[in-house]
Amino acid sequence: LHRVGVGVVVTGGSLLLGSTFETLGPTGKLLIGYLVTVSLLGGGIWLERKEKYSLYGKALIGGGWALGYFTTFALHFVDAVRVIDQEVWGLVLLGLYTAVMIAYSLRYKSELVTGIAAILGVVTIELSSVSLFDLTAILLLTVFVVVCCTRFGWFYLGLFGALATYAVHLQWQFPSSPELYSTPFWGSLFLLGGYWLLYLVPAFFAAPKTETEGTLLQGINLVNVGSMVIALVHLSATQDLRFATMLILGALYVGWATLANKRDLRTSYLTFSTFAAGLLIAAMAFRFTGDTLALTWLLESELLLALGLLQREKYFRLLGYIGLGLSLGVLVVFGGSAGTFAVFAAVLYSNRILGTRLLREEAKQNDVAATDLFTYAAGFLAASALWKWVELEHLAPAWALFGVFVLAIGIKAGINHVRYQ
Repeated sequence: LHRVGVGVVVTGGSLLLGSTFETLGPTGKLLIGYLVTVSLLGGGIWLERKEKYSLYGKALIGGGWALGYFTTFALHFVDAVRVIDQEVWGLVLLGLYTAVMIAYSLRYKSELVTGIAAILGVVTIELSSVSLFDLTAILLLTVFVVVCCTRFGWFYLGLFGALATYAVHLQWQFPSSPELYSTPFWGSLFLLGGYWLLYLVPAFFAAPKTETEGTLLQGINLVNVGSMVIALVHLSATQDLRFATMLILGALYVGWATLANKRDLRTSYLTFSTFAAGLLIAAMAFRFTGDTLALTWLLESELLLALGLLQREKYFRLLGYIGLGLSLGVLVVFGGSAGTFAVFAAVLYSNRILGTRLLREEAKQNDVAATDLFTYAAGFLAASALWKWVELEHLAPAWALFGVFVLAIGIKAGINHVRYQ
């Protein structure tokens, strides 16, 4: 309840600053904002020293920092109280205030205070009419959140900070009415790039000490890439750049995965590898359809399987199998030519015959089971290719010859499932 009360006070203060009460004027509103800020900070610091009221004090301190941030933000960015005309000076003052907040958090190390200050800071800015420069203020708050998350391992703060940051940005980028859409492409791209790079920092420099902290860190990564993709796909649609955007983002995650592997950060390595594979596969859907899309996904899946074989990494092989499933799904939904069916059949049979042999004693039961399952799809596709290629009166002999061929391969390779087919 004490946190709710502080939230109400801060929200009320921000609404007062943004209101158009003529009697107070800009200077009067700002003085009230800073007076309440000092009162909250002073009262919070005094109460925090008393063990019985420590939580109340921390809530007040967090609320004080948040209201002070919004009041500083209002010096230029809120029309009703604007006293600084130049945007540069408005941002400089916000930067200085953010630096003071960071210094306080680094000294007193209170996640509660920092969390209340950061979240209420975002909320109060959201209550104003959000513009491109307003979001720059949230970018500064993001620096504050990331520094504290990385330095102290405050992963709850990082996760909720990422959610709040992207929520405000997406709300700005997706207006309630299409007629209101006027998102500047390069400005939005700059902000998204800033958020994305900042929330990558904990993945490389924060050190989770428990399983819960590791899960929260992965949550931060997931929110970061998911929100980034949603915003970029929507933004790049206006420039017809969705394919290039997804391709570039996927390539960047390949680089981050490589860096994580070199730093021996296995969890981040696997997470970024997953993002890279997903983005590169998704990119092709924005450029190709039908047979071309299926074959492109087949190629990407085989590259993942090959990488998994070379590095003895079962997770990459799992991603490859998922990619193969998606490729087959395209054929089921959209159909395909006889040539495409034949290519798929040859590749899927080769995966079983050659792929598991390359693993030798390291071959896992799951790999054998997966490739066995795909051989049935290969048999069906090969039979379908013959049905498309061969005239009806010659179809039965063609299928019979194919059956003998598959039986011979199954016997020679010692693969029961191929013999059954």
